[in-house]
Amino acid sequence: GLMIRPFQGLRNAVLGRRADRRLTRRIQVQIPLSVQGQGPRTSSFSEDTRTISINANGGQMSLLMPVLAGQRLRVTNHGNGRTEEALVVWAKPKSPSGMNIGFQFSSPMPQFWANLEIGKNAKSGAEGGRRTKCAIPLKRVLSLKE
Repeated sequence: GLMIRPFQGLRNAVLGRRADRRLTRRIQVQIPLSVQGQGPRTSSFSEDTRTISINANGGQMSLLMPVLAGQRLRVTNHGNGRTEEALVVWAKPKSPSGMNIGFQFSSPMPQFWANLEIGKNAKSGAEGGRRTKCAIPLKRVLSLKE
């Protein structure tokens, strides 16, 4: 009885690891981005979008422009002004138009999601619209590595 339990826990941990190939945990959050890349006919495109989810290695977003797995994109975070090159890992058509894509940085880049300032604070009133910090502290993004 008692001797089996630790092995059962270890077995579950190993099987769980194998099932989830993602390198870091995801946070479901919408962050405004600009994306630049090459279109299918070598014309370049620039598009504003939002993330669906993020992790230290990249994230998911939707695009109107069709892209392919293996394609390189330049992604700019509107919240902190950072720009990084990312690789399209997968791309799936989305109805009624566009695509959902998974993208990955060349190395873990949790700071890409840090120190975000998004929108204006509705309570600022006469102060002229202070920008508000997004509620994703860098510590939380850095702790995404399991």
